[in-house]
Amino acid sequence: MGLLVLAIACVAGCDGEQGGTWPTGPRSTVVTESPIGSSPSPSAITVDPPMLPEAATKPTRAGAEAFFRHFWDVYNYSFQVVDSSYIRDVSDQQCIYCNSVIDGVDKSRRLDQSYAGGRVDVSASVVAPGDIERGLFVSATLSQEAGITRDRNGGIVASQPPITARRVDAVVRWIHGGWLLMDVDVHKTKVA
Repeated sequence: MGLLVLAIACVAGCDGEQGGTWPTGPRSTVVTESPIGSSPSPSAITVDPPMLPEAATKPTRAGAEAFFRHFWDVYNYSFQVVDSSYIRDVSDQQCIYCNSVIDGVDKSRRLDQSYAGGRVDVSASVVAPGDIERGLFVSATLSQEAGITRDRNGGIVASQPPITARRVDAVVRWIHGGWLLMDVDVHKTKVA
């Protein structure tokens, strides 16, 4: 589920079409949790998707920042439950980065793979002034914990070391009364 593995660096011209709408109430999914290096647990737990924070419902710079942070919570959840519909709901259909994430999650679902670890955390973010309907530029520093991908039998098929202090730029846009992620550019070098 690597941030860099799935990243295609581009802040492209996007048409603003949304993949769906974010749920207004909890939609629970059953997942199997297992720590890195262990076999999948036979016991499943119910995990609720991240809810859109109130601040992210506002057409302001603070709303854009809250939405950007929410996107990464959705990203983490999509890998946790191996379901791309959540990313689709908060992404522009033309978002190259988002589509690469969606493709990765969908492939893992087809192959009956699961993920452990790999959580992305936003350590800092700032939104530049601008026109919310044309899009606001977000610059952030992200980190990602080590992660593994397992096959249906619990065997490790991929692993990724942790990534620390990676600069990420994104564009979010207020469309039809809500924010969408237009695209993401993950820089290859660490933030000093």
